[in-house]
Amino acid sequence: MPPSTLEMEKTPERDPYSSPSSLSYSCNAPLSQPRSLKVCKPYSRVYPHGFPVLRPRQVSRNGIPSDNIEKTSTIYTYDRERSYFEQCFKEVRVLGRGLFGEALQVECRETGKHYAVKRALHTFESAGNRQQKLREAINHEAIPPHDNIVRFEKAWEERGRLYIQTELCGPNLSEYRNELGVLREHELWRIFLDMVKALHHMHSSGMLHMDVKPSNIFIFKNSICKLGDFGLAFNMNETALDTAEEGDKYYMAPEILNNSPTTAADVYSLGVSMLELATTVDVREHCHEIRSGELANILCTADQSFTSQQNDLHGLILSLLCPDPRNRPSTSQLMNSAKLLANNQKPVFFRELKRNREVKIQTGPLDKDWNFESEDEIHPPSLRFSKYRLPINGDIFDTAENVRSLRRRVLMRGMESLGATVKKLDFSDAADLSTSPSPKRKRSS
Repeated sequence: MPPSTLEMEKTPERDPYSSPSSLSYSCNAPLSQPRSLKVCKPYSRVYPHGFPVLRPRQVSRNGIPSDNIEKTSTIYTYDRERSYFEQCFKEVRVLGRGLFGEALQVECRETGKHYAVKRALHTFESAGNRQQKLREAINHEAIPPHDNIVRFEKAWEERGRLYIQTELCGPNLSEYRNELGVLREHELWRIFLDMVKALHHMHSSGMLHMDVKPSNIFIFKNSICKLGDFGLAFNMNETALDTAEEGDKYYMAPEILNNSPTTAADVYSLGVSMLELATTVDVREHCHEIRSGELANILCTADQSFTSQQNDLHGLILSLLCPDPRNRPSTSQLMNSAKLLANNQKPVFFRELKRNREVKIQTGPLDKDWNFESEDEIHPPSLRFSKYRLPINGDIFDTAENVRSLRRRVLMRGMESLGATVKKLDFSDAADLSTSPSPKRKRSS
């Protein structure tokens, strides 16, 4: 029988079959970083059989044929080297980048118009991961157009990643708050009303946003605020409530921890967002006090002007933060609030930010595009993992029963070959590592 192999992947998590980590040694020769051994596991398919991976395929819930995106472009021709995105759009600048995606300002080569394109940094990992990412585009498209919702243009998948094209947005409120400080009262009233309109429209359409926060609210040139980023949006009419994903924990409603979400969860997130924009309270530092309704002491120390004035705006913000979702006002009630409507009679003009402001870019590598026509060409389909193979001489199968004891012997042999002197070797679960004698192996000469 040929020598068996163990497959090893770079991963921050400890392998359940690995030996305990309480090991210290002294050695004159340098040792490499410890690596995690794992049993070789097959990876599931990402696409259906025969799916054209290299070609752009439109993502839509409205019955639009997937190949329609190729037919509507007058300049696109299939090219194995150049994608639809590269042929049809010119990158102008990076609007922002996170751990999983980046937002780009692009210019359409056909019309010269500017748009925003959200591009996934990582290629699809599995069929389930692909469906999860496509759901963002499908849910965004499902929301009927509205003046306070970022306009959806189209979405497509190509070469293993998702692209979502929307109207070009202005700065988000997180950037606005960081540069200009606490917002003015007339600005806050306009933001409040626009977001109530946006959430009321979504809730009336059976959708939850689930990630309302300042960085997902955008200011446009006509002084209108729009709600965007529907990566966690949830369709209450089509999906089970217990499958909803949690948004940013600092803006998340307290009931989400133990119960299914409702429209009141979005209302609470809006309240936390407004509190952050209207005061100097650090919502990250005081998230537990905010959830429990213990705001009095925080506001007295962090922002005395908020508690001293006690104006209509402050009262509305505090009503959104009620720990009991049943006691929060609904978007319908807020839409009919005389206070909210009365304070939005005059035109509002937002201040301009610095043109060359620093773009927030977090660490997040851009995976290479897939370069195969069909997933049937390769096995397994995953291209994202860096794999190393460690040959083990002898007649030993790669099974869970043998991996535990095998790893221990490989580790010891590697240290001995480097001249290491073992000072302490503590296998507290030694019984689990080798409960039965392992098969004997012949040493290679």
